Amino acid sequence: MSRIDPHSYFDTDQPRAQHVRLRWNVDFTTRQITGDATLVFETPSSGKVDLDSKGLTIASVRTRTGSNVPYALGNAEPILGQKLQLELPAHTDEVTIAYRTSPEAMALQWLDPVQTEGKRHPFLFSQCQAIHARTILPMQDTPRTRPETDSHWSDIHIRDAAADPTVSPGARGGPSGIAPAQSAVVYLGRA
Repeated sequence: MSRIDPHSYFDTDQPRAQHVRLRWNVDFTTRQITGDATLVFETPSSGKVDLDSKGLTIASVRTRTGSNVPYALGNAEPILGQKLQLELPAHTDEVTIAYRTSPEAMALQWLDPVQTEGKRHPFLFSQCQAIHARTILPMQDTPRTRPETDSHWSDIHIRDAAADPTVSPGARGGPSGIAPAQSAVVYLGRA
């Protein structure tokens, strides 16, 4: 085991995620994101992969073909959060992790309408610097390896019809997926 970053469970001897695809339902009422993150590995892999997570509720982990991937969530540590250890079957090129964030996710800043300029719509932005990305998705949360985000606008769904702008850095996309009835503007940019 080569864990060279004291603030991450990332192990340099394990497979690395090269890309991550996100499908999120953003709920302003509960202040939670529910959805999934698909981690695409640099090469088909097998064996253990340690991911960083903090305050996440994991529902399932599956391969591209829908097979369950065994996983274990470690004990919570105040700074590191919890290690999410996956046991990849042979030749696994990607896994999809279904999960939910905590309303207290440190990377998410939820503003009530009264805190915004127009005072009509809530606002959400994320700040993943330091080691806060692990509070919004299970990942190898270290500067040693950063996957590209392959999200599309159609993958982000707003659950509050009054929600207006939502900012989610680190992704690429276009406006075609936002339904007019949702009255939402989603800004996506590369981190």
